[in-house]
Amino acid sequence: AAKSVIAQDPQNYSFWYAFAVFCGKTALIVLALTLAPGIFKRFGIRNRILGLILIFRRQFGITVFLMAAFHGLIVALLPNLLNGPPAAVPLFQFFGTLSFFLLFFLFITSNDFSQVRLGKWFYLLHRLVYVIIWLILFHLAMQRISVWSVIALVLVISELSGFIYSKFNRKTS
Repeated sequence: AAKSVIAQDPQNYSFWYAFAVFCGKTALIVLALTLAPGIFKRFGIRNRILGLILIFRRQFGITVFLMAAFHGLIVALLPNLLNGPPAAVPLFQFFGTLSFFLLFFLFITSNDFSQVRLGKWFYLLHRLVYVIIWLILFHLAMQRISVWSVIALVLVISELSGFIYSKFNRKTS
């Protein structure tokens, strides 16, 4: 049924496609907000806004996953289901799919029950976000260099800089 709707009204699909791309971009911004408290904390910067973001970090992370899911569904999965899979999966799509796959594990464990049951493994699992931001950078940069790939690059550089700074700062203290 979905195929006939899209075939009869391609403009309807173009609206949803554009909205799905918007969701992907918004997911990147929300991910940056989610990671900001940790980045600033490693540089020794704390303020009320970062504290407020920290309170809702889990909800932001869940939002990232849901927006990424909608993005992937409309931009990649639905066209592949309707038109058949491509002869070769573009590398940028592979990185996007892999980042989504890893985000899934963060999504299903983003609750109090999982945090208690997994204990220290919860925190180790949620460190996958550092791999995920690299995958998102590759997903974006392999399509084209744009403001979105630059935002992802700034996020990766900020994380790396924060880790290096905090490591260096601990040794000199």
